Amino acid sequence: MRLHSVYTKLLISFVVVLVLAILLVAGWFTWMFWGVVEEDDAFDIRAQAELGKMLINETLNAQPDVVPAENPRLMQVLKSMSELYEADVWLENEQGEILVSTFDGPAAIINPERHFEFEGVTISKDENSELHRVDVPMVLGRWGPATFHAIFQDRDEPREIGMKFLKGLLVIGLVVALMILPISRLVTAPVRRLQATILEYARGDLSRRFSTCCTRRDEIGELGQAFNIMADSLENMIRGARELVANVSHELRSPLARLRISEELVREHAEKIGATGCERHLNSIREEVEHLDRLIGSILELSRLDLREPERRPKPVDMSQLALRVSERFDVAIERAGFDLQVDCADGAVVLGRRSDLDSAVSNLLDNAVKFCAEGGAIGLTVQVDEGRVVVSVVNTHDPLPPEELDAIFRPFHRAGVPREDGFGMGLALVRRIVERHHGSVRARNTREGLRVRFELPLA
Repeated sequence: MRLHSVYTKLLISFVVVLVLAILLVAGWFTWMFWGVVEEDDAFDIRAQAELGKMLINETLNAQPDVVPAENPRLMQVLKSMSELYEADVWLENEQGEILVSTFDGPAAIINPERHFEFEGVTISKDENSELHRVDVPMVLGRWGPATFHAIFQDRDEPREIGMKFLKGLLVIGLVVALMILPISRLVTAPVRRLQATILEYARGDLSRRFSTCCTRRDEIGELGQAFNIMADSLENMIRGARELVANVSHELRSPLARLRISEELVREHAEKIGATGCERHLNSIREEVEHLDRLIGSILELSRLDLREPERRPKPVDMSQLALRVSERFDVAIERAGFDLQVDCADGAVVLGRRSDLDSAVSNLLDNAVKFCAEGGAIGLTVQVDEGRVVVSVVNTHDPLPPEELDAIFRPFHRAGVPREDGFGMGLALVRRIVERHHGSVRARNTREGLRVRFELPLA
């Protein structure tokens, strides 16, 4: 996941908005709920204490002559209250003596942190625990004033409630964040498909179109429609230009053929009449015709590459076997020129593509090396497999080229300072076009051995 991708930016934006929303809700909850919970909690405790006071008075009024400490019904009421409220309850007289209690021993000591007063009822919060103590003054009939006490345990504090609420918010935020992941991918997936379509179009597949725009009615769909309109216009212009070049090149072949026939007829006639002085001019005409014929042949081949549809089902091609066969075809020319040829081909160098085009690429590389190799020099052809790529390299003895020429030599009709009769700059242009149509790359660089031209193709 790249940091600067649209997917990452959408995801981060959603998460930031979500975190801000959680913080705002948590702040509002703290401001509105913190004090209210404490007051509501105290109110509930007072209500329970008042209810206990009423039950005690009714029990004592039912048996006014029975001493509270010996009243079984009063003890039963206190135990029921203790179980119901999960609290320790007891009655004290004015001297602080326990009259009746639901526990053994002395009462728990509370170190009050806060006090709440509700109509004579005092509620204290222990500073070291979660205990609340309630003190309710009352009169036990003829037995005089007393105080009803209760210590409530395990009461939920506002802070606990707040933490539970915040934890709930965090869980909800996590669930929402997980839901954002597929939503972000849903938004960015068509953008990635559009990017892949554009890259395929840039590699020369002029038939590629963005199909998702037909089902989308949003901005991405409109962008895809705009790309399709642009692609249609460019395809028409490019194909028209390529067809024009191909047609013109093809039409030029006919007058060249007639010119060659006329040259042969003139040559035969000159020999019959003994006009030997015409032979030099006729040889010059023949060389020019042959030069034009080779040039038009290269242009036609380049045009055919441009107009040819990409392979829908490319076939496996063993580049090592192909390179060996191509080198055998050049053995005679290399031996005649006095060059030394070294071939090194690795096993398993299989790619997917069109065999005839790849054969043409390797042939043009070797032909270029033979043409421009220094006298008495050497030529090397290697095929290697490196990190999922097949690397084909041809090196020939040659003086170093200027840095700007290392890329310019792949442009059509560019000759790096060589005479016109040595070539017309189409071989390496064909190599680049073929390699790029096979999703590869080609480059040239100066080495100690000479000029090295290498291209890489994806391993099958």
